[in-house]
Amino acid sequence: MITINKAKEIAKYVSDFANSRFEDIDIFYRTTHRDRHYGIYQLKHGTVLMDFLISIHGNMEEKLNFPCLLPTVFASPNQLMEYLLWLRTYIVSHQDYINDNISGDNTSYIIVELSHISNDIISMIDYVKQWYDADDDNIPYLEMRFCLNSQDIGKFIAYLQKIFASISYAINKTSEGAYHSNLHIILKLLGFDIISEDETNAGRIDAVIKLSDIIYIVEIKKADRKDESYMALQQIIDNKYPQKYMFDGYNVVALGISFCTKERNINGYKSVVIYTRDSCQ
Repeated sequence: MITINKAKEIAKYVSDFANSRFEDIDIFYRTTHRDRHYGIYQLKHGTVLMDFLISIHGNMEEKLNFPCLLPTVFASPNQLMEYLLWLRTYIVSHQDYINDNISGDNTSYIIVELSHISNDIISMIDYVKQWYDADDDNIPYLEMRFCLNSQDIGKFIAYLQKIFASISYAINKTSEGAYHSNLHIILKLLGFDIISEDETNAGRIDAVIKLSDIIYIVEIKKADRKDESYMALQQIIDNKYPQKYMFDGYNVVALGISFCTKERNINGYKSVVIYTRDSCQ
């Protein structure tokens, strides 16, 4: 859970970001809107780009350009984070309209400025997201969560293998259920939001790991030596487990994990991105 001090620091950072840039954005918005008929409207998708600039200006002015965002504008840190993620998705959904107008040295200054504003806001949100998700008091958690946020699943699995290698042989049972339990306990103790045996209309998902904007659907298989991760991944797809979360505003990743009973550790994994927030735009 995010601490009060950390929430205040994040809110202040976002507020400072908006305050430091709003004057320039406001001037650009007003001059572009004033000259729109022989400026931005002459570009490809000119009307869409003007509406996009109006929306960016409005969001900065009405939502972010305040000295105190919590709890004046947003009731909770979660609400602030949800808004920022929505704003990021909205900006990304308009990048193609900007890119269609890029033509080297002949690119309009309007497009250059729109691209600069968009990239700045996206970079700010990405930074805040990593900060929000980080647990500074739990280094393994911090590293593993960063891996999942950046979808570096290979490194995440390597951390898990190291943890499982440290579990005593005497208590490391080889049943599939024991691996489920061990994985749940390990991730829960590290601070992850994990749900085991999550029920759907087609069966039970072994584990669901939730981050601020990513959900991992995890299925586990065990075998003597063979890597069964593909079968685990295929079970997720065949049973359509991700459907439960596809329209909740998350990126959804399916992750199949194979446990080797001989090695008493993970011996393989397979993953695939099932759904992205941007795909609904």
